[in-house]
Amino acid sequence: MTARALLLALTLSTVLAAEEPDLKSMDLEQLMNIRVTSVQRKEQSLSRTAAAVTVITREDIRRSGVSTMADALRLAPGLNVARVDAGVWAVGSRGFNGQFANKLLVLVDGRSVYEPINSGVLWETLDLMLADIERIEVIRGPGAVMWGANAVNGVINIITRRAEDTLGGYAEAGTGTEDRMLGRFRWGQQAREGLAWRLSSQYARRERLNGGADSASFLPESPWASARLGFRMDWDRGNEERLEVHLDAFHSGFSDDYSLPFPNPAGKIWIRSRNTMAGGSVLGRWIRPMKGGLTTVQFYHWDLRVDRTSQFSARVRVDDLDVQHRRRLAQRHELILGAGLRGIHDRADGSFAIRFQPVEAGYYTAQVTVQDEWEMVRNRLFLSGGFRVEQNKLSGPNLQPTARILWALGPKTSVWGAVSRAVRTPSRRDLALTVATGTTFTPVGPAIVQVTGNPEFESERLRSYEAGFRHTTGRLSWDLAAFWSLYRNYQGISPAGAGFDRQLGLVVQVTPENLVRGHGYGTELAVNLDVTRRWRLSGAVTAYQSKLRTVDSVPAGSAQIVPDVFPRYQGRLMTSYQFGRRWQANGIWYTTTDLLPDRIVKAHQRLDVNVQWRASEWGGASMGIQNVTGGKLYEFRPEDGASFDPMGRALFVRWQWWF
Repeated sequence: MTARALLLALTLSTVLAAEEPDLKSMDLEQLMNIRVTSVQRKEQSLSRTAAAVTVITREDIRRSGVSTMADALRLAPGLNVARVDAGVWAVGSRGFNGQFANKLLVLVDGRSVYEPINSGVLWETLDLMLADIERIEVIRGPGAVMWGANAVNGVINIITRRAEDTLGGYAEAGTGTEDRMLGRFRWGQQAREGLAWRLSSQYARRERLNGGADSASFLPESPWASARLGFRMDWDRGNEERLEVHLDAFHSGFSDDYSLPFPNPAGKIWIRSRNTMAGGSVLGRWIRPMKGGLTTVQFYHWDLRVDRTSQFSARVRVDDLDVQHRRRLAQRHELILGAGLRGIHDRADGSFAIRFQPVEAGYYTAQVTVQDEWEMVRNRLFLSGGFRVEQNKLSGPNLQPTARILWALGPKTSVWGAVSRAVRTPSRRDLALTVATGTTFTPVGPAIVQVTGNPEFESERLRSYEAGFRHTTGRLSWDLAAFWSLYRNYQGISPAGAGFDRQLGLVVQVTPENLVRGHGYGTELAVNLDVTRRWRLSGAVTAYQSKLRTVDSVPAGSAQIVPDVFPRYQGRLMTSYQFGRRWQANGIWYTTTDLLPDRIVKAHQRLDVNVQWRASEWGGASMGIQNVTGGKLYEFRPEDGASFDPMGRALFVRWQWWF
């Protein structure tokens, strides 16, 4: 599809148009007073939150022109978002990025989507309907007291809109050079006073990056496709009592090529794999005043199936029950008590190159949470402190405390600080996975390097020190955060002997061990400026650096440190200009330095632009170009041996209807 054809399609869409009669957004004071829920699991003003929090609003997502959840996260400072392929991303916070970024916890309406076999988030499964997103709350730094283990370097909570806010019909259609087919539909209805529901569906089909023209393999590629169904019901029973029910089902798949190590002159062989992921979830939440406070009971079930035909197939089932009670003990104290139980069962069937031993496993995690919030000086000084204790058979007991303080210097200015401890618990990948990862040469000939799981692997630990400053004037707001992170018990790879495998031949075995320590530090700055009533600028700059080393008991050179993959500097500048009530032009410029430490992904820049038009209250259209300059951008190298392509220039056009 050429640019001329896309422009013609946009011109012919004059009978169409968007959700509201104009393109106005909230002013800066409204943005600073937006209510967030993820830090203390209650609504509080962003300006009164003692944490490094960024809120990506529905308006921000619309103006950015993105079509995927992961791409929307590029708007948050402190995150490194790197696209690997059509449906695969690596998203990390404050270091340690990867396809399985195991120190970042991601939630959808309070339901964890952290996949326990590989320790991380499969962004392929989060192709959510963006029109249903209310906001995305991004917490940089630990959030373990409220959300538990693995909320080490950040928490992302994707919050969808209430059913009563999405009544009537909505449809969206789009096409482009990468998003070849995009269709979304939603219908919402008010069943009776206080009771509303909605049903949504979507289908997306994307080409490989750059059409697969520069693929590292020699086999023809296939597009990535995803289908999703969703349902939500909200019942407001009055007197602060509320009941929510969420249902979700999805299926996605694509064919890809994986390189497997093999003792031949090339050192590897390419194998075609058909990758499919399917699953669903059900979540129920009941909020009710009880015993002088507010009690929340939440339960969810999550089922995920992954099948990579040449590698492995896996099924994961998660059942989670969480109870929280919040009440005031005195005029200025608010106590939070919580308890929960999570059951995880998985089965992973491998291949000659990938094996789990044992194949099947199940365990429970129990947790207790206590936290007190104290308003030391009315409307001025706020202190909160608490802890969470978790216990499961994979990691044993883990204590995760935090203390936070916020001083409001005025109605538009505040400073805050925090000290926290968080852990990343072992996964089945650490404990039970045996995988061939490469080749090496020994005195007796070439050999396969094989990583063998370590049943004695322990939790990785973080101690974090943070401080921040927020200020808003009439047209300018800025948010500055700095952090110092101490890493203990982190993963390294040490030799475990050599042997002979019947299928692989000679193998050199290595195993993960808790033999790395170090520190990381950085700053994150976000600025918003209303230049005029119609023109807004927003920008962000992130600086990060870390240093890791093996513990003193490990001889130098005898072990390998798992690298901290993260750019040293990142920047973003976004501009939005509104032409009257119906037209808006948006542009986003991204820049990043080399992706350390191996510099395989070089420093690069990217410019995205889009134009949006609203003809009436019931329809609209948009057209845009991603990577305007057209340079070939490699953003990340896959960790699982898959082929990967550069990102080229991509054009898109979309239409929207409300009825």
